Amino acid sequence: MGGRQRAGGRGVLGAGPEPGSSGPDEDGSRGGPIDEVTGLRDWYEPGDGLSVDSPAVTWTALLERWALIEADLHECYGLDLDAPGLLTSRTWRWLRIRIFGLLKAETRIARALAPDDDKPRHRR
Repeated sequence: MGGRQRAGGRGVLGAGPEPGSSGPDEDGSRGGPIDEVTGLRDWYEPGDGLSVDSPAVTWTALLERWALIEADLHECYGLDLDAPGLLTSRTWRWLRIRIFGLLKAETRIARALAPDDDKPRHRR
């Protein structure tokens, strides 16, 4: 994000309260402090039914596998995240819903984060 300041307007890359706040975002979500660099909260409170079922799935785990998410968003929803203005014209809730949807579908990210017991075994 370089020298850019967080915008007060809408959009995934500029919405919500100032860094460090635990108050609600524009979309009503609440959680821990917001990181000044990434603009993401340390944690999010459930409340809208859009929570990750497994405690092993964290935003850190998701972001470490961003390439899988990006590919799945394109394949499942037809979203090219490189399209100019896409993320700045959408809310954080919009992106979050789609990422959580990927975790519930047969996707790369769901397979990568599935517990070993849930992964299909390949026979040799």
